[in-house]
Parts: sequence; structure tokens; C-alpha cells
Amino acid sequence: MKKYSFVLVLLLAVNILYAQNAYQSVLDQIETNSTVLSSVTKQYDAMKAANNARSFVENPELEGAYKWGVGEAGNGMELNLVQEIEFPTVYSNKKKIRKINNTIIDAELEMQHYEIMYQVQQLCLDLIYNKKMLDFYQQCLDNAENIADGFNKSLEAGEVNVLDYNKAQINLMNCKTALSQTRIERKYILGELKTLNGGKDISFTYEDYDNVVLPSDFGQWYSTVQANNPSFVYLRLNNEADKQNVKLCRSEWIPKFKVGYAYENEDGNSFNGVVVGLSLPFWHNKKTVQQAKTQAEASESMIINNNNSMYNSLFTLYQQAVMLQENLQNISYIVKQYDSQELLKKSFDAGEMSLVEYLLEVEYYQNAMKEYFATEYDYQKTMINLKSHLFNF
Repeated sequence: MKKYSFVLVLLLAVNILYAQNAYQSVLDQIETNSTVLSSVTKQYDAMKAANNARSFVENPELEGAYKWGVGEAGNGMELNLVQEIEFPTVYSNKKKIRKINNTIIDAELEMQHYEIMYQVQQLCLDLIYNKKMLDFYQQCLDNAENIADGFNKSLEAGEVNVLDYNKAQINLMNCKTALSQTRIERKYILGELKTLNGGKDISFTYEDYDNVVLPSDFGQWYSTVQANNPSFVYLRLNNEADKQNVKLCRSEWIPKFKVGYAYENEDGNSFNGVVVGLSLPFWHNKKTVQQAKTQAEASESMIINNNNSMYNSLFTLYQQAVMLQENLQNISYIVKQYDSQELLKKSFDAGEMSLVEYLLEVEYYQNAMKEYFATEYDYQKTMINLKSHLFNF
């Protein structure tokens, strides 16, 4: 039972993933409506059915012959019914391999299922980032409209020149374009979710990211990854199957037996008897054990290589998350500490600064805010990537 505990851990991780997910309602809808998930499930059910349908016992052989006698010899007839039987150890090893293969199929299905849900998670992050940018550009547009309206009235009153009026209109156009483009992007993201939801519209009401915490100890966290990560589980299961195949190949060197019934009729005389045979595996099984050993060693080597590659990749990702977290904290402090939008607006309304000066100062702040949103988004994406390797969002 120990070797099948891998998938139990895998399935438990999936349950934890869904139970603790911040976007549970979205996942629930797609879980119910996704045609992709449905087709993938049916495909793997068919694979398991094919694996279970394979019989370990060879078909019985029925042979018959009719003989014409020459001269005074009479005609004769033979009938043989023979069944090949392998040693019980062979059947036992084949059953164990089939059981492991069924477990591998289950693991593959869960990996496919997870990949779709991971894609949904990324789209959720995209929508939240998009919502933040929509609100940001709407504020920019409201401010630009107030400025443009004021310059329009001032132009009619002859208080400003056409050049300043044109600058206000260009600023307004830029804000409208940015907001419109962001709305288009939102429709596209919702369309992607709709596709994953089986063509049905999906309701998305989340406006802020989930509260994610960066692991304090990478080594301890990575040990958990080794136990639960789908790729590790899958490779370990394949290695178990390869090791069991070595045992099977060894057991197949035991001779096969043939037993059956024989009937013969010649010149009116009938004979009934038993057929017994022995199949010696001299040629068919040549070097199969060595080949199976090599395959088992190769799959074990893949586990080691995957571990090294995964460790380096995740450590780099972890360091990236640490840097993004620091950058996010610094940008957040600066944006809050030096938010001078109201002061700038008062100075501009009081005529203490020109439109160009005002727009330039506002642009500095807006660029800082966009950098904050982008860094926050990158941090969330990096974190969800890290947690995805733990098979838990």
C-alpha cells in the first residue's frame, strides 16, 4: 500500500487547493461546466478501462485436422484443445503493474485537471489587475475631463490660448484611450474564462488579490514540494512500475505450461487423452531483464534530474518573489508618503503652475502608481507560480 500513497497525497493536495482557494466560486463554476475537463476525464476513464480490460491469460487454442487415407487406409480426424498457463508469480506481477498503471492514469488526470485550474487562477489575477487599472484610469479620466471642461470654458472666455486648450484635449484623449484599451482587455480575459466554463458567462466579483505569504524557510518549503508536487509523484509512480517490471521479466523466465484435451479417430477407432507441453524461454526473453533494469535505472535518474532542475528553478523563483516583495513595499511607501495630487490640483486651480507643469507632475505620480500595480501583479503571479508547485494555491 505504501507505493500508492503518492496519489493519496496528490488527491489530498487537490482537495486542499480547492478548499482554501480565494476564488472558489469561479473554480466551482468551471468545475461544473467545463467541457474540457469533461472530455479529459472521459479520455482517462477510457485509458483505465483499456488497462483493466487486458487479460493476463492467453486464449485457448483449438486445433483440428481431417486426414484422407490412401489405398485401404481409412480416413482419420484429430481435435486438440490446449490452454497455456504461466507460473502464478507472473500473473501476480502483471496484476501489480496494472494496479500501478491505474494509479499513474489517476495521477495524470489530476495533473491535467490541475493545469486547467491553474490557468483559471492566472486569469483571476489578470481580472483583478485589470479592475485596479480600470479604477485608476477612470480617476485619471475624471480629472482630465474636469481640466478639459475648465479649459473649454476659459477658451470661450478668452482666458487661455489654443495651445493650452489643445494640451488639455490631448491629455483627455490619452486617458480615454487607456481606459478603453483596459476595458477591451477585460472582455478578452472574461472571454477566456467563458471558454473554460463551457461557453457560459461567468460572474467575477473579486476586486483584490488573495492574501499570500512568502515562505520564510525555502528549504523546509521545498521538502513539502518534493512530497506533493505532481511531477515528483508521477515520476515516482513510473519508477515503481519499472521496478515491478523487472520482477515480471525475471518471473517470465519460468517455463510456461500447456495442458489440454486431445481426441483422435482413425479407422473407426477413437482415442481420448491429455495434452501436456512445456515452453522454454530461451529466445523470446533474451536480455529482457537487463533491459527492464536499465529502464528502472533511467526512471530513477529522471527523479534525481527532476529534483535538481526543480530546486534550481524554484529557488530562482523564490528569490524573485523576495525581490518583488521588497520592491512592492518600497513603492507602496513612496506612493503613500509622497501623494501630492490634492496639493497639485490646488496649486493648478490657483494658477500657481501651468498646465504643462501640472500634467508633468501628475504623470510622475501616475507612473509610480502604475509601477505599483504592475509590481503587485508580478508578485502575485510569482507567488501563485510558487504555490502551484506545492499543488496548493
